[in-house]
Amino acid sequence: MAPDVACMVSFFAKPCIEKEKGRDHSFRATWINKPFCEMSPAEQRSLTIISSFSEFVTSQKLRSKDFFSKFTDGDSSSLNVSDLMRGCTFMCLGGTLRTSVSTAPPSLEEVQELFTLIDTDGGGRLEYAELDLVIKLVQERKARNSRQENIFLKDTPDMTATELAARDFFVPLYKEMESRGWTAKDFMNQYDSDAGGELSGRELISAAKDLGLTMNENVVNNFDRALMLLDRDFNGALNTQELENILRFVRDSTLDGDAAASSIPNPFAAEVQQAEASAEKQKESMFRVFGLKAFIECLLKILSLACGDILSF
Repeated sequence: MAPDVACMVSFFAKPCIEKEKGRDHSFRATWINKPFCEMSPAEQRSLTIISSFSEFVTSQKLRSKDFFSKFTDGDSSSLNVSDLMRGCTFMCLGGTLRTSVSTAPPSLEEVQELFTLIDTDGGGRLEYAELDLVIKLVQERKARNSRQENIFLKDTPDMTATELAARDFFVPLYKEMESRGWTAKDFMNQYDSDAGGELSGRELISAAKDLGLTMNENVVNNFDRALMLLDRDFNGALNTQELENILRFVRDSTLDGDAAASSIPNPFAAEVQQAEASAEKQKESMFRVFGLKAFIECLLKILSLACGDILSF
């Protein structure tokens, strides 16, 4: 092949190869957009780690390459598991991943699971393009999650196990807080023992038990997924604002339920109204009969008296 032709082929082929490669990355990253009820524990934890990393680099105005280049061994154009683990450890020390004393930082095994999920070619090295794509997909999902509808308004048959777990935990919690006159801030002040500004899933469960609330088997088995469903930043913990949003959803669903109940026609109302109308009609009829009889009696008495007076003359 002539050099000029080879250059031309290379020029047009490279974008196609890159496009196909990007397509493969996207295909392998479909786990990010799975419903939470279908995610494996490894996928849930990986989503939390990537989400926290995304927030960290965004707050620091860094690219993933700028951040991880500090931790790479030798080849700075890609990452291995050890590089990724060092980056996660750095973020944990900065408080980004470890939201509270009851939330353990990622283990090497969990970081390995994350690496396997996003290493699309299985080569043991993670290219920054792969990492950046995953970060972008997580950011897009977080944006969609922030605009989610109120799941507490759903009818029970339409709810997933994850949504039922959320309802069966947060509705009783809302009612208990209402009975105590607590706001979301009061609740956080009561149970945020490390003053970290957030409560992890474990702390929320502990707080519910302290308030005397019981949890069914579905809540126990699906609470982590339920928390992710309502946790807008996927970090596995709730801050005051996030808890306020959830309680507002619950309150709205309660008010909506009361309004719906009041709008349901009473099947006995028509019969009651008919009975009342019949009784009233009977009453009026009785009054009319009694009035006529009394009138006749009065007339007879007047005539009797009149006749007596005439005879006396």
